[in-house]
Amino acid sequence: MVVNFKANTANTGAATLNVNSLGAKTIKKNQGDDLVDNDIKANQIVAVIYDGTNFQLLSPPSTGSIVFTESFTSADQTITAAGSLTLAHGLSATPTLIKTYLKCTTAQHNYSVNDEVEVEAVHVTRASNFGMGASVVPDGTNLNIRFGAHNNVFDVLDKTSGAIGNIHSIKLEIQDKGLGMTKYFVDADGKYLGGFDGAVPPAGATEVPSPPDNAEFETWVGAQWVEDPARADIEADRDIDATFADNRTARLLFEINFDQENRLRALEGLAIVTKAQYRDALVAKLKTL
Repeated sequence: MVVNFKANTANTGAATLNVNSLGAKTIKKNQGDDLVDNDIKANQIVAVIYDGTNFQLLSPPSTGSIVFTESFTSADQTITAAGSLTLAHGLSATPTLIKTYLKCTTAQHNYSVNDEVEVEAVHVTRASNFGMGASVVPDGTNLNIRFGAHNNVFDVLDKTSGAIGNIHSIKLEIQDKGLGMTKYFVDADGKYLGGFDGAVPPAGATEVPSPPDNAEFETWVGAQWVEDPARADIEADRDIDATFADNRTARLLFEINFDQENRLRALEGLAIVTKAQYRDALVAKLKTL
């Protein structure tokens, strides 16, 4: 049983939902986790599904953040002017976020051994210098790194004074931390489950390449997100309620006409239309008048 509701307030910690005579049931996320503060925002449209014991949250938690479920950290790599590196990252797809660090191996410029300095992929500190820094080009298998041809390769700021210091290739090493891609999951019915803490998705979940545009009204079918007509009718009802908010008679007439349309279509052997389709057809017709 899927239930959609509009929250009248933000949740504070664990929350329950009482639907008809079912009784108050706990709302869970990630299958077994209680909600945390503000997982549900005030006035948010929330979708849940009853699993026989609890309501499982289908809508992505409002407090959720992008979860990287794969990661790669390289071993220390020696910098060589004009040199290159090919580092196999072992991830299941091309990484989307890469951080590069200079790691001190011999104390200089007031840095201690093992200090790390984050640098941009292409790092140039002086307009008169060229061929400095490194470019990092990821693909589905490797991080492909090319160092600048300048003898120093990198400049850094002195840790204490802020003055520019030359870094020689034998003094520091480079470390690439390639963070993996965001993974998205659906349940056995194709409903979006969202992101989860840790690399292990809920039991029975299937990974999909992208999230839906609207998790409330789309399901994963075959190899694409498809709007569920039955769920789309919920959205249509909201639109219609808003349109006829001040005219209950017009709202009732819409429902009567919609019902009559489908009765006639059934008698004529035509396909039944959804409320969303009927609404869109009616709007299109009114625009021609």
